[in-house]
Formats: sequence, C-alpha cells, structure tokens
Amino acid sequence: MKAFFNNLVSSLQQPSEITREGLPYWIFWLLLCVILLLLLFIFLRDKDLRQRINSFFFGARRRIARMRLQVKIKKENQNKIELFKELGNKTWEAGISHLQTKRISTEISALEKKKFLNKKEIAKHSSDIKRLEKEYSEYKQNQEAQIKEQEEGMKPHQDNMVKIKEKEKQTEKELKNMKKEITKAERDLRNYERKSHKLDTNTKLSEIDKNVKKDELKKKIRETTKTKEDLEQKMQPLVEERAKLDKDRKEDNKTVEAFERKIRALKEEEKRTNQRFERDIKKLQRKQEHIKNKNQDIEKRKLVHFENLGKKMNEVRVKDKAINAFYTQIDKIDKTIKDLKEQIQSLSQ
Repeated sequence: MKAFFNNLVSSLQQPSEITREGLPYWIFWLLLCVILLLLLFIFLRDKDLRQRINSFFFGARRRIARMRLQVKIKKENQNKIELFKELGNKTWEAGISHLQTKRISTEISALEKKKFLNKKEIAKHSSDIKRLEKEYSEYKQNQEAQIKEQEEGMKPHQDNMVKIKEKEKQTEKELKNMKKEITKAERDLRNYERKSHKLDTNTKLSEIDKNVKKDELKKKIRETTKTKEDLEQKMQPLVEERAKLDKDRKEDNKTVEAFERKIRALKEEEKRTNQRFERDIKKLQRKQEHIKNKNQDIEKRKLVHFENLGKKMNEVRVKDKAINAFYTQIDKIDKTIKDLKEQIQSLSQ
C-alpha cells in the first residue's frame, strides 16, 4: 500500500508530455467564442433579463435627465434672485413706495447715510495722508539740504588737514635729515678734539709737525662748527613751522569734529522724524482701510435689503413704468421653473 502511494506521488510530480508541450492558442479562443455564444443565446431567450437590463439603463437616463433639470431650476432661481435685487434697487432709486416696503426702504436709507458719512471720513483721511506725505517730502528735502550744507562746510577743513599732513610729513623728513647731519657734525667735532688731545701727548712728532696738524684740526673744527651752527639756524624755522602745522591741524580737526557732530545730530533727528511721519501715515491708512471694509459690508447688506424689497414689490405688484418690465421677466422665470418641475415630476412616474 505504501509503495502504491509513493508511485502515485512520484507520477504526479513528474510533468507529463502533454503538459510540457501545452495546448494550442486556437483552442483557447474557440472555447471563449463558445462561451460568448452561450451567453448571447441565454440573453435572447431570457425576457426578464432583457427587461431588467433595459430598466437599469432607462433609470440611469432618467436620473441624469432629472439632474440636468434640477441644475436648470437652480440657475433660474439664481436669475430670479438677481432680478429681485435689480427690482429692489430700481424701486429704491425711483422712490416708489408701498406700506409693506416702507421699513425696508428706511433701512436702506440708513445704510446709505452711513456709507455717505464713511466716504466723507475716507476723503478726510485721504486729505490728511496727502498733507502728511507733502510735509514728509519737504522735511526730507530740507534735512538733506542741511546735511549737504554741513558736509560742504566740512570738506575744505578735511582737504586742508590732508595738505597739512603732507607738509608735516615733508617737514619731519627735513628735520630728521638735519638732525642726522648735526649729529654727524657733533661726532666729527668730538673726534677732532680727541685727535688734538692725542697730538699733545704724542712724543714721536716734532713740534713743527704737531703745530701743522693742530692747525689743520682747528680749521676742520671751525668749519664743522660753522656747518653745525648753519644747520641749527636752518632747523629752527622748520621746528616753528612744524608747531604751526600741528596747531592748524588740531584746529581743523576740532572744526571737522564739530561738523560731524552736527551731521550725526541731523541724521538722528531725521530718523526719528521719518519714523513719526511713517507711523502717522500708516495709522491713517489703516483707519481708511477699516472704513472701506465697513462700506463693503454695507454694500453686502444693501444687496440683501434690495432682494427683500424686490420680493415684497413682486408680491404687492405696485404698477409703475420704471419697474413693470421686471414683473414680466419674473413671471417668465416662474413659468420656466414650473415647466421644469413638471418635467421632473413626469420622469419620477
């Protein structure tokens, strides 16, 4: 028994030749066509099935038709509302009154009065904004002119300081060179003095040679002393000029610092004043925007009142050539809506 089951399992696991080769494709398409023909035959023989399918598609068409009619009704109702608004607006503008519309007309008049007062306030704010903007512009021009005036007044002193620094640099260079020459002359004089002293103690030279050499040294000492004195004389005016240049530079620097303080003060004042002008202008602009929003809200409320007034006038049907045409249009829309509703009713049966 166990051997039988083993043989069965092994035979199932081994693919047969038919499976390996597979079925031809035309057999698949043939079977599919046979199945479709059977379904068609069943459909033609089964009357209830045909009726149910027809009923399903017909019901879908009716639902779509009802939806289209409902969209048309909605559109006509919207047109009717717009006509009510136009009728109410025309009634109010023409001054047509009725006992039942008096309260609505009074409310519209009150809203118009509020709107008028708001417009006056907006105009006042606009005038104030223009005035502030003009003052702001004039102030900025005046401040810029003052700052420019201070900068122009400061520039000559700044230029002069640059020139003085160049002169100081040149004077300092000349003094430095003279000091070097004086230092050299002093060093030479000390050297000559040492040589003269050595001649007095020199025993190898004769008195005549000593005198000759001393005379040469004395001549050099005189010449070097003269050179030193000349340099010191030339140096004195340069020292005085350096002191004068330093004094002039300090005076110009003090003047420049005064101008800079004035310019900083003007710029700080301009910054504070600019902030004040901008704050005041923005404040008025916000107020103006708030009032404009109020007027927009008033317009929305007026439309509601015009619609109500139009509905009421349509009910009471006050005869006037200014509004009679609106009644005709409203009646036409009512008839269209009625016809559309009857069509929906007929589709529901």
